[in-house]
Amino acid sequence: MTFTEDMDKTQALADWLDCNCANPGAGALTLLPLSGGSSGTVLRLRRGALRAVLRTVGTPPRADSLKALTREAQVLRALAPTPVPHPRFIAFCEDPAVLGSPFLLMAEVQGWTGSENPPNTLGDPEGLKRETSFALIDGLAALAQQDPQALGLGGFGHPEGFLERQADRWKTLMDRHRAHPDYGDRALPGFDRIGAWLKQKRPEMQRVSLIHGDMSFSNVMFSNTARPVRLAAIIDWEISTLGDPLLDLGRALYPFPSQDGTPGVSLQIDHSGYPPREELAARYAEKVGLGVASLDYYMVLSMYKLAALIEFNHVKSMNEPEGSMAHRIAGFVPQLIDGAEQIIRRSAL
Repeated sequence: MTFTEDMDKTQALADWLDCNCANPGAGALTLLPLSGGSSGTVLRLRRGALRAVLRTVGTPPRADSLKALTREAQVLRALAPTPVPHPRFIAFCEDPAVLGSPFLLMAEVQGWTGSENPPNTLGDPEGLKRETSFALIDGLAALAQQDPQALGLGGFGHPEGFLERQADRWKTLMDRHRAHPDYGDRALPGFDRIGAWLKQKRPEMQRVSLIHGDMSFSNVMFSNTARPVRLAAIIDWEISTLGDPLLDLGRALYPFPSQDGTPGVSLQIDHSGYPPREELAARYAEKVGLGVASLDYYMVLSMYKLAALIEFNHVKSMNEPEGSMAHRIAGFVPQLIDGAEQIIRRSAL
């Protein structure tokens, strides 16, 4: 029996809403599966006028997935008074007795993710490329300008030595993948060269901010109706922390083409025809007041990090058919590494 078919849990959730939410809706409650997130189940909740998204974790919950859910709840609650577009926080239940594990409830966002095709009603898709790009940057700039202390997030992470830890952290994870008995003789020599470059070229962190951790078109939603297009919400805050905001910028911009026409690297979206990353970085710098001369560093670090995070798919793909998602992701890792080395070869750092 799936979660959505369990009538006892559905009734328990309805009872909990009645006792813990200011506007719990009325009548029958329905739950429908949604995709999204990386740490558990995501469901669309309907009850009368209430339109919400419920995120929970498996039963029994893993420590890492429970931590991610708790952190997302903390961030969404803290962002309420800010101009940062985000799903409105409704409630967080830490008591596993209600549904079998803790859960987070947030308002449903009406819109489309940047990795989806925009609604036909918005018109010219080529014009939307520029509008969505700058809306993405403006949302990122709004986030970078928030004071973590003022948001009550002063203890949310460990920003001291944040950049100094990065290269070693992701090398350690990659080494763990390589040590798997089924890893085989897969060669990724560029990864080690990138790690050495990152240690040599590390800049000084200019500001400590709340950072999203995976800022891309896949993790933002745009309004269905507005032109010029408006950023409706930044979603999936599961790996947010305190750190260098330029790492979010680097993650957002490495898929975009360079001013000289060199394409970026992306698994899901063809970024041809989008504004060059240099123009977008200049917009960010103007809004946030941070120097972006070291953008190459942050793009390379973001690619290095992602390569380490997804390399486990190499072993996973060995037990899956050709063309599976694991095969696609495993094949993307060498592209990330090659793209990062290409940035290094052109870099003036």
